[in-house]
Amino acid sequence: MLFRSISSVLGHATLALQETHAAAAVSIASHAIAIALFVLLVPPLAYAGLALASSLVPITIALLYFLYLTRFIPHLKSIFWHATYIKTIVLAIALAAVVTTIHPLVTQITDIKPLSLIIQLILPSLAGALVFFGGAYLWNIPEMHDLTSIVHAKIGKWRTVA
Repeated sequence: MLFRSISSVLGHATLALQETHAAAAVSIASHAIAIALFVLLVPPLAYAGLALASSLVPITIALLYFLYLTRFIPHLKSIFWHATYIKTIVLAIALAAVVTTIHPLVTQITDIKPLSLIIQLILPSLAGALVFFGGAYLWNIPEMHDLTSIVHAKIGKWRTVA
């Protein structure tokens, strides 16, 4: 999903520069790459090959747009070194570490079958979300403060209604 959104933004940037030929070329190239990936990956990997090829196509589209746009926007590479991106990557790695650490522990603790599957899903997810959102708040990521102000406003509306 990340690369689909990046390719969408870069595609719109290409169209904003009125580079319609480039957008068409990227579209044609992405279809050719998709067909090639499906032909190469589906026979040996079956459904996994289909999933892998479907995941690689948006990455190639984003890469093609990115490489094309660097001709018009010289410092485009520096956008990915923004402090918010780096903080978000670090928090995502921390989230993954927490979830992969907690899940085996929760699996060992829970024994009741129907309830254990729900607990095995919910507890690591909540711990990971707490690490990610708590870290984003403590690290002063601007979007996190926007989110908390929206939540506070909604809670304030609910309190006035009740």
